[in-house]
Amino acid sequence: MGGDEVEAVSRVIRLHLRMGHLASAGEFSDRAVFRFLKAAGDEFFEVILHAHADRLATHHRKAAPFRELARTVSRVLVARRKMASRVPQERFLDGNDVMKALDLKPGPQVGEVLRAVEEAVAVGAARNRGEALKVAREALDRSRRQVIS
Repeated sequence: MGGDEVEAVSRVIRLHLRMGHLASAGEFSDRAVFRFLKAAGDEFFEVILHAHADRLATHHRKAAPFRELARTVSRVLVARRKMASRVPQERFLDGNDVMKALDLKPGPQVGEVLRAVEEAVAVGAARNRGEALKVAREALDRSRRQVIS
């Protein structure tokens, strides 16, 4: 097995319990779903299958845990569809936009800000360039406060 395959299998094993955590949480936010989907990447369906297999092995085919997981998977898939429909054809901001608008130099902060904007777009908190810039400023402020703390 190559390095990519090892990483994919590791990701599936590492993330399969998050499905259970989402299921046991009852209510969960679109942000939690976004972060799960982002972490799972291309192995999303494999994570679901592994979570299901683990539930079956752990609960010896009891119906309740399966129904709980099935409801969670359904809710995640609905949220995933909603998020996909929110992603614009062109990004509202790129790294150059962030550096110019926030007076930043190239570096990790630019990536942090872009990830915050990506999440906000996916969950519907930023629907245009102006809202994306607002999220970018807020993310930078949070980042700076964490450095000071």
